[in-house]
Amino acid sequence: MAVFGGETATGETVEVKGEFVEPVQLQVVCQGLWRDLPPDVTVMTQDHLQAFGDVDQALSGFYEQSIERAAQATGVKEGKLRAWFERSLITPAGTRGMVYRGRRKTGGIPNAMVAVLENMHLIRGEWRAGARWYELTHDRFIEPIQKSNQTWEERRREERAKKLITVLAGLVIVLACLYGILAPVAVVAIQQARQTAKAAALTSTSSAIHSVSSIRPMSFLRLTGLLKWERAPEKMSPRMPFSLPSFLSTSA
Repeated sequence: MAVFGGETATGETVEVKGEFVEPVQLQVVCQGLWRDLPPDVTVMTQDHLQAFGDVDQALSGFYEQSIERAAQATGVKEGKLRAWFERSLITPAGTRGMVYRGRRKTGGIPNAMVAVLENMHLIRGEWRAGARWYELTHDRFIEPIQKSNQTWEERRREERAKKLITVLAGLVIVLACLYGILAPVAVVAIQQARQTAKAAALTSTSSAIHSVSSIRPMSFLRLTGLLKWERAPEKMSPRMPFSLPSFLSTSA
């Protein structure tokens, strides 16, 4: 007997037991049970039903197989198809929703994809007011679909995290290799730069000393303004311990 979600007049969602067994669900569960039973089992017991006849697992597996086949047949990405089921065919209250079939797409999904899913009996269509609408074949699919999507998304996040860690590890290795190669070159370049700077400084100092030493006394006096004392020795400062003519004759 099928159990599905119903919405009361106050907006609350409650579980309601259906009168009949959904044929698609019965077929899916029986196929899964037959497939998973050990090959040596000839008599099915209650223990086998509990171990291999989980309805949620069977419906979840049927949903995953259906969207995988539909994605391969139409080229639509699996993630987009899963999002379409949870966004368009399941309401925020956890009940079945309906989606309108447009001229080319149904809720953003190509109509060719919708036709494949309908042939798999995962969704069904009906005419209302001259338009075609689609919904899940039964509310019993809602919880298995949500759990399957959640598990798939968690697995995708783990895969992305592993890829990111691999990329970062590769970058660290590359940077370490570059550091090992470039560090000695950088040290040599710095040492050469320092030696060049020292040599330039020594050259500049030697040139300055040579320039100063090459100035003749008379030129030096002219440059420093002492030449006026040569022309007017009587105006020399009394603090100087020597006379300008004797200084010039000695230096010259």
